[in-house]
Amino acid sequence: ELSKVSYIFSDKTGTLTQNKMIFDQCSINCVQYPEAGKGSLRSLVSKDENVRDFLLNMALNNEVLTEDGKTSTRGMPKYAAPSPDEIALVKGAYLNGVQFVSRSNDGIKICFQEEDEHESYRILNSFEFTSERKRSS
Repeated sequence: ELSKVSYIFSDKTGTLTQNKMIFDQCSINCVQYPEAGKGSLRSLVSKDENVRDFLLNMALNNEVLTEDGKTSTRGMPKYAAPSPDEIALVKGAYLNGVQFVSRSNDGIKICFQEEDEHESYRILNSFEFTSERKRSS
């Protein structure tokens, strides 16, 4: 079968995708959410603890910073991060009602938009992503 492959297209350098990552869909506890990238989880944040925890982890587990005072045309804060996938996850959480507000030396501030509730989370330790571990925490 493999010998039948004539062409392989790869975008390793990001030339075609321009290194743009977009949160499109997800699966939480074996439930598919194909419209999650369009904010379909927003109404579930206050009703489903698994959805809330999933989005909270998307908003917390990163090295993202907000660009002070800058917003996009949708009113979303502008984010800066070492990798485009981190920004995609934070934007995905935002679209679904969990907003990364700010990061300080002490912690991260999150806003649950539907409830207009702000919570702060202390950063106890941070383990950056490595190709060996294949995760960050």
